[in-house]
Amino acid sequence: MIHFKRLNQSPGFMLTEVLLALAIIGIVLTSLFSLQSTVMTKIAGTSGKTLRFLAAEYFLLDARQKLLAQESGRMTQEKTITAPPTVMRYQAKNIPQEEYFKKTPGMVQEEMEITWKDGKSTRSEFIVTLLYKPEKKSKKPQTA
Repeated sequence: MIHFKRLNQSPGFMLTEVLLALAIIGIVLTSLFSLQSTVMTKIAGTSGKTLRFLAAEYFLLDARQKLLAQESGRMTQEKTITAPPTVMRYQAKNIPQEEYFKKTPGMVQEEMEITWKDGKSTRSEFIVTLLYKPEKKSKKPQTA
């Protein structure tokens, strides 16, 4: 038969083990909570950027559709969204028929500015595109 001899341990030794275990658990959990906080902050920032990008794309496509439906090549629009807080401005203007665009009448320059608050600073992005808007020709009756 095997007999186990119980070690006489003092209560101070047991308390030291418990405190050491709690310190290890605290260090591990602190780093995990810090990592979780960083990940959640990055996810929130990326989500805001994605929503802002999609809203700007829909605004640009909607403004372009309205521009193509009208006769002139000039148009200005502005839109403010609340989630995430963003101001979008769109402007379209005819390009002068100089040098590069002599052979292609109907070129329109679109400019879009997206502005938002990022913490304490204001950030903005600026997009410039070229669009070909063919001139609408009136139909002449054909004579037989």
